[in-house]
Amino acid sequence: MSQKNPFLGVWILDPNSCQYSMGEPPKSGRYEIREDGDKLIFTMGWVDAEDKPLEMSFAVLVDGEEHPFENPALADSTKYRYQSERILESWSYKDGRELGYSRRELNEAGTIMLVVQQVSDPNGGSLQNLATYHLGTA
Repeated sequence: MSQKNPFLGVWILDPNSCQYSMGEPPKSGRYEIREDGDKLIFTMGWVDAEDKPLEMSFAVLVDGEEHPFENPALADSTKYRYQSERILESWSYKDGRELGYSRRELNEAGTIMLVVQQVSDPNGGSLQNLATYHLGTA
């Protein structure tokens, strides 16, 4: 990763960009990524389709290794890695199996982040959600 991590900052959801095959897209959203020592801190806030405000925050190491996740109700462990300077990937695991995969990809200018989330459905297929975020201000 370069000296200044291009993923750091506050990202604002473009609700019109959402293409969801699982769940309802949020009406609005904010995605903040910051560093704390050797970890990345993710803080996400959104308003769901029923106007309910929700928030989630967690810290991860981005080293390509699987680590215990701090909220075992959601996942036992996660793995984060930079595929390139513009692509940050993650996997989540529960009970020894992969739950999902996420890919965050920045445009050339580093001002737009496409987030792709994939999970396996019970029938062996895959469900995918897409959303675009624009670099905003705190």
